[in-house]
Amino acid sequence: MITEYDWHILNGRSRGDWEGEYTYVGARDSSIIDYAMVNDNICDRIVEFRIDVRVDSNYMPLNLTLEEGTVIRLEENDAEEDRNEENSVIKEEEIIV
Repeated sequence: MITEYDWHILNGRSRGDWEGEYTYVGARDSSIIDYAMVNDNICDRIVEFRIDVRVDSNYMPLNLTLEEGTVIRLEENDAEEDRNEENSVIKEEEIIV
């Protein structure tokens, strides 16, 4: 699905998170279980992506900063043939930063 929609995972590949910080930090282990993904249209508009620190939870917040005026469109397609095996759907929204 990532390749089909030309999405890119930002974790460990973006300014602010070159090292690939953990998104879950527990008493026994740590891991990267949350990912941020964007398509080609957004890649050039990323100012910074980072994993912030949170002391009241084991899950760290993902913080994506985009250039001012960036419009993000997520498309929803309810056609059954366009859903993947997990039944995921991309929802349509417009976010103006």
